[in-house]
Amino acid sequence: MGLLELIRGRLVRVGLTATDKHGVIAELVDFMIAEGAVPAQARAAVMRAVWGRERFMSTGMEHGIALPHGVTDAVPEEIAAIGIAPQGVAFESFDGQPTTIVILLLTPTLKALTRVRTLAEIVRVVGDPAVRRRMVTAPDREAVLQVLRQASGRQGTGWRHPERQAGEQGQDAG
Repeated sequence: MGLLELIRGRLVRVGLTATDKHGVIAELVDFMIAEGAVPAQARAAVMRAVWGRERFMSTGMEHGIALPHGVTDAVPEEIAAIGIAPQGVAFESFDGQPTTIVILLLTPTLKALTRVRTLAEIVRVVGDPAVRRRMVTAPDREAVLQVLRQASGRQGTGWRHPERQAGEQGQDAG
């Protein structure tokens, strides 16, 4: 499953307000609940699953990316939410740098083995420095979704190569 499908085409929160790892994870879980993507009664189980993984080893990667994740029976399908923190958040990352892109992944227990493949797909998309830069500077959810559509190889229903599209519009593909 691709990142756009994981976030259900909408689970993006631009302008995270939390200032630390615990707060960011809670903010994204609460956002998923508010969006109807995770049941409110699942909050405690989801937080336990994600924090169980964080206690084992921080999911703060490098290049401003964090991939907190958890396996729980509280969700029926794999689902994710993206949080953008342009100001950066301390996330105990491998490179010691602030985290600006947080992708929270929840996987049902029965599908736990798919988590590694899913995380690899997420890293494939956000591993591109240009994609990360455009995500962090995006002004709103729709702009982040547009970046992800382009990075995923489709733009709406009629995707065109970014260089060709830029040439047609007389703009830099950025």
